[in-house]
Formats: sequence, structure tokens, C-alpha cells
Amino acid sequence: MQVKGILALVVATAAVASCYQLPEFIKPCKRNDNECLKKTLQSVIPKLGKGYRPFGLLPLDPMRVEELVVDYKMDDVEGKMAVRNADTYGLAGIRIQDVRSFANATDFYMEVDVKFPEIFIEGAYKANGQVVVFPIRGNGVFNISMSDVAATWKLTGHVEDRDGEAYLRLDHFTMRPEVGDMKVYASDLFTGSPELNEAALRFANQFWPLVYGVLLPYVEGGWDRVMTGVANKVFQSVPYSALFPQE
Repeated sequence: MQVKGILALVVATAAVASCYQLPEFIKPCKRNDNECLKKTLQSVIPKLGKGYRPFGLLPLDPMRVEELVVDYKMDDVEGKMAVRNADTYGLAGIRIQDVRSFANATDFYMEVDVKFPEIFIEGAYKANGQVVVFPIRGNGVFNISMSDVAATWKLTGHVEDRDGEAYLRLDHFTMRPEVGDMKVYASDLFTGSPELNEAALRFANQFWPLVYGVLLPYVEGGWDRVMTGVANKVFQSVPYSALFPQE
């Protein structure tokens, strides 16, 4: 029985290996081999900058977000903003600082410390709200320039069975980036009042740490949905054992 069991395991492993060939640029790492994971992520993410069709992965640099809706309410400021067709540039310049993986046969958790020299975001927006007594009825374009961006990615997921094979599904991909410097531009924040628009941009750029800190909790959920979807394109394309073999 033991011999038969071993032979069955060998056959099953060979079958998986023959059906699921990783791209040459992806080196599988044992589940909690943090040094291997660090090197692999540093190599793989820039190479996925132009996307990878077999995984259904769209380009990561620039990364296009079709729509992101943010609802905001705090003190005398409230509103709703929809960002559309936003392109983020600079993700291929990622620098992996450290990786801490805690994975087993059923659960997955990983922290990845990352840095980006520069990030640039541009797109269209529509906003409705109010600042004290001033109504905001914005509809225009925007861009954000950031430098010295650092964050810890926190990936949480579980292993699920699909047709007898185990795949990783992320539940959340969260982060709270720290930014060294930031410049913001938006057209027509106050429709018909270029003076108010200019004053609002002056305030936002002069006191950007305050503005960023206040808005960050409201955009984190949107980032989570976007990044979880991107990561699952990879994790749902390749069996868990092929990406992260047992130790």
C-alpha cells in the first residue's frame, strides 16, 4: 500500500507539473522562504509591466483603473467623487525591501515592504459635495505626482479547491502608503469659478500631508478591491503548489 501510495503521489505531481508550466521569469518559492520570495517579486513585477496575456493580466505600468468611487463625510466637508480611466505610472520601478510570509496548506498571509521613487496618476473625475457652505460640482481631469513612496502590502487569502486542485484566492490586498512629497492638479473643481479652483489647489498643495492623511482611509477600500483583483489574476491561474511548494 505504501508503494502504491508513493507511486500515486509521483504520478499526480508529474501531471500537475506537465499541465501548469510557469513562465520562465517566475521562479517558484517555498511558502515561507522570504529571501526567495523577495528576489522573485523584485524580478517578476517589473516584467509584468506590459501585462501577461496567459494570466489575463493587463499592463501594470501604466495600470488602468476604469472606475473608483469614493464617498467622503467629515465635519464640514462631504461629497462623492468618481475617478474614471485613471492611469498610474511608475509601478515597474518598484523596490522590494522585505518580505514576511506566513502560509500553510489552508491560509495565506504575506507582508511586502515596497518603495517607489516616483508615482504619477492621471485621469478624469466627477465630484459632487460641499466644503462648509461652498458647493463642489467638479467635472474635469486631474493628476497627482508623488515621490519617495513607501508602503507595506498586506495580502490575506485562503486556499480553495477547484476541480481537485488547490488554488490561492486573495481576500484582501491592503496598504497605507507614506509619501515624501506630493503635487496635485484638478480642473474645474468649482465649475464656473477659476478663482475658487486655484485657491483650493493652493491649499491642497501647501497642506498636502493633512489632505492626504484625511482622505487616505476613504480610498483604501478602493485600492484593496483593485489590487486584490489584479493579484488574483495570477493566483487563480496557477495551482498553489506550483507557485508556493511545500517546505
